[in-house]
Amino acid sequence: MLIFLAALESTSDHAIAAAMAGVPHVLTSYFYAGYRNKSVRVEWIHALKQAKVRFIDSGAFTLRTSVLNLVTTTGNAEGANVDYDHYLHSYASWLKRLAPAGLADVWVEMDIGAVTGHDWVDKHRAKLIGAGLGHGLINVWHSEHDWLYWLYLLREAKRPGRSGYVAIEGHQIGRSPLDYRRFLHEAYRRGVKVHGFRMTTAEDLRRWPFYSVDSSSWIAPVRNGTYPIVIRAGGVQHTRRRNVKSGERSVWMGPISNNGTTSTWRKNILTESARAWVTAERQLDAMWRARGVDWDQAISQPEVVDGAT
Repeated sequence: MLIFLAALESTSDHAIAAAMAGVPHVLTSYFYAGYRNKSVRVEWIHALKQAKVRFIDSGAFTLRTSVLNLVTTTGNAEGANVDYDHYLHSYASWLKRLAPAGLADVWVEMDIGAVTGHDWVDKHRAKLIGAGLGHGLINVWHSEHDWLYWLYLLREAKRPGRSGYVAIEGHQIGRSPLDYRRFLHEAYRRGVKVHGFRMTTAEDLRRWPFYSVDSSSWIAPVRNGTYPIVIRAGGVQHTRRRNVKSGERSVWMGPISNNGTTSTWRKNILTESARAWVTAERQLDAMWRARGVDWDQAISQPEVVDGAT
């Protein structure tokens, strides 16, 4: 299981910490790194270059929630007036600059069907493929889709020149959890990698064997004044206590400031928090392999071949 650490573009301290911790899997959002923030931080580029896999989020969820007012953000008015065609064009241009520079390996489509309609998503997915970006493109399944659409995305992912990668929405407020095991099992049979958005609680990581997930909660220690704790059974939790229980290991025992923060303090605790997540990634991968879930084997030896349903 790969855990992509997100929010590298938020501050230089985030990017520096990820690089210092040697984080192998990182995620960055076009909405924040390219659309709203036109300046490019040297530290952010360095963090992407030292990583092994760079996952680019289109920022479509941020746009979608802004438009539908599902969350309260400062971008509501801006999101409501977005020219989505222009946004996608600029996103594609941004990817064309990043990918050849070794700053992007896979990227998420503009999955805003709830706003634009699914015909728009399908049409603009074809535009991204036509622009030569199909090899890293990740299509996304949402709860408004049906099971047959999931099978369709799996088949599309396995087409020549495609990424072999799909994504699925995570937990949504006011809705019972999806039967993720059913979705994962079908993808596993076909050797298609699955990324789960918003699925990084310790319980989720031990329950659902995604190929990859992403997390911005690694920055919680500096945001909330907590300590990251590695759980040997899998995952990371954050706590306000320094003492730990059996089966846990504290990765940060330094003082938490009550009177603001310094850049040095922030970078130190962020680095240790990032290392905690890297450790958790290794533990979770070993745990799922011990349970018989080996994505590398499934990808190289799928049970279901192209075109099967």
